[in-house]
Amino acid sequence: MKPHVDIKSFLKFLIFIVAVLVLAVSVFSIVQINSVKRQTISAVMESTLEKADIEMTLNLDSINSNLEIAKSWGDSGLIKIEDEDALQSQFVQLLRQYKNIAALCVVNEKGDSAALIKKDSSVDMVRKLGERIQQWQIDSENNRTPVTLTFEIEDLRKTGWYKNAVTDGKGVFTQSHMFSENSTGSLAMPYSDKVEGRKGVVMFEITMDEITSGDTKSYLHKKNHIFLFSPSGHVVTLLNTLTMDEKITEQQKQLMDKIFENSKSLAGNRSFSSYLIGDEVWWTGILRSEKNSNVLIGMITPESELVPEISSGRYKWYAVLSGVIVVGALFFAALIRTYRRTVLQLDQLHQRETKTDEERILDLISQGESANLEFKSTVRFNLKSGKNGREIEHAWLKNVAAFLNSNGGSVLIGVADDGEVLGLEPDNFASQDKCILHVTNLIKQCIGTEFHSYLNINIHTVQGKEVVEIRVEPSRTPAYLTQNKEEEFFIRSGPSCSRLTVSQAVNYILERQKH
Repeated sequence: MKPHVDIKSFLKFLIFIVAVLVLAVSVFSIVQINSVKRQTISAVMESTLEKADIEMTLNLDSINSNLEIAKSWGDSGLIKIEDEDALQSQFVQLLRQYKNIAALCVVNEKGDSAALIKKDSSVDMVRKLGERIQQWQIDSENNRTPVTLTFEIEDLRKTGWYKNAVTDGKGVFTQSHMFSENSTGSLAMPYSDKVEGRKGVVMFEITMDEITSGDTKSYLHKKNHIFLFSPSGHVVTLLNTLTMDEKITEQQKQLMDKIFENSKSLAGNRSFSSYLIGDEVWWTGILRSEKNSNVLIGMITPESELVPEISSGRYKWYAVLSGVIVVGALFFAALIRTYRRTVLQLDQLHQRETKTDEERILDLISQGESANLEFKSTVRFNLKSGKNGREIEHAWLKNVAAFLNSNGGSVLIGVADDGEVLGLEPDNFASQDKCILHVTNLIKQCIGTEFHSYLNINIHTVQGKEVVEIRVEPSRTPAYLTQNKEEEFFIRSGPSCSRLTVSQAVNYILERQKH
């Protein structure tokens, strides 16, 4: 006999498979949602930072060009801090021409220095030669008047921009020295006087107020900060004018520290990270300026205030995920509906096998004869003639052969056609073993020994009487019933057997083998 299918295990396995599939698709969808979200956020932040870099570069290009010119003056010995006329002619017009230069300063290695600070309609010039400090005010007509200013000038060789410029030997972008209250950063470049052999540094204090005057503003929100900082981790200036009047929150300060830390190990030119602070997700971005490699641009923004595309993209994936779950549920329902009959049959079979043999047989009898069930009153005794007869044996043998050639079934012997339990008493077997041996030998002689593995023959006590149960599994090999040297081929057709002719049998066997 072939192993029995446990319906409960089958259903559990089916539900498990569907659940695993839905879970796998759900996990995949969630991963995709997060991936799309991250890609969208990174793209938006990258676009914003690139716009800031472009606008910053446009503002700095002309300033860098003039800083290079000032350096060439220093290299050629044309910068003479002791000559106030030369300083005025060289730098005052430069200050007035470029609105993003708020102040400038030159300092040599001896500590002598001169600073020019732009005012609304004038320029203040302060010079330090040794311990002597001189101050002038230059009006719009370039008239220079000595004045006393509330301005202190120190040894500028101690400033960070001077030290960095001398150490790096090239232009540096760093924090402002605050000669001007409008300055937001400074550019410094060292020079080497080839005439007198002196070295010094030229520094421009700049204002970046217009850095967000273009498209960058369209991506800035109340809680956003875009700022420039140096590789050493010093904020040079806040670029987002929408937050210039607001204090940086503790959350944003934490995020700035993370940006400074991440910038130290920046592998490429950009990096984006997310952090959960409190109950809000924040994103940070770093971009190394393409043309100003010593300038880094940082961005801090809450996820909730990023562009609408993020939310819409997420909702699209949520819709896909919901659709997958719905489709999975519909698929499962359709599967159950498609195999409902099979499932019910398996369930009935399972229920029968969990009952006692008597309960199971009575349950079968209550269903009546069908394509899979046949009742026979006796094994060999003819109740009408009152004696044993070959025709009685032939009647149940042909049903066994028919079940073998069809879809299997059971033959109950000792049960009348109307379901009354008659028992085997009329057959007058000496014992149950004798009865089973007689049935088994008849099947071997008339159908074939090779079909024994498809049969299960037992005797059960039902309502105090003995009933033979022959359970038959379908066989792929044709089964012929042989009596009196004549072969017959039977199939099950509804609640009865049908004998086929030779040609019908051949066609039936060929068709059955195809499936």
